[in-house]
Amino acid sequence: MEKVIVPFWLATTAPSDDDGRMSPREWLAELTAELAADSAVHTLSLCIVDAAVAPASSYRMNTLLPEAMDGALVVWLDAADHLREYDSRFRRYFRRFHGYVVCESDRLPQSRAQRKVGERMPGMNEIVLLQRPDRLSFEAWFSLWQDSHTQVAIDTQSTYGYRQNLVVRALHNDAPVVSAIIEENFPEKALHGRMAFYDADDDERLYRQREDAMMESCARFIDFDRIDCIPTSEYVLK
Repeated sequence: MEKVIVPFWLATTAPSDDDGRMSPREWLAELTAELAADSAVHTLSLCIVDAAVAPASSYRMNTLLPEAMDGALVVWLDAADHLREYDSRFRRYFRRFHGYVVCESDRLPQSRAQRKVGERMPGMNEIVLLQRPDRLSFEAWFSLWQDSHTQVAIDTQSTYGYRQNLVVRALHNDAPVVSAIIEENFPEKALHGRMAFYDADDDERLYRQREDAMMESCARFIDFDRIDCIPTSEYVLK
């Protein structure tokens, strides 16, 4: 099996003949139902920027891609190339989309217990896209990220799910260069304040310590002018 993440930018009008009164979620229901019915698709999540994650809008960063994505499809399927068969349907719903085949490291696999088909995952799924800095070799970058930074992220944040996705290849020739895509699930309280995001309760000093430690660790392997960070709602569809 292979995992594919498809960042997307929604079309501005509904892909139907009903004068565009459908909501984006209604448009996507048609597409995701088709994907979920495909026997080659084993798991499917829709991550989308919606009203439920509006309180976390200040967390957004957009310095990598020209425009912040509206969401992403996250798919495990028999073979990644199979997803190209959906390109024509994707063009009805998305004005832009790019598929990336990734190699996943699941650092908090206990989060799978929260995964219930037909339901929204609690809190938010913050999706991070980044490029490897030119100043680092692949080997140095990868080691800093996965061998060193991983535990810092787990120790300093309130994450209950943490999947590190190394981009193996792009499915589309026009896809921007992305080196890694990270999915981090945070509890509901983290949407409403950075102290909860860093699991510091009401301890201002602990919050500052954890945020500083996290930012210092990130700076070792991330250039902050090459990163997008988008809070989304994650809907488990298969």
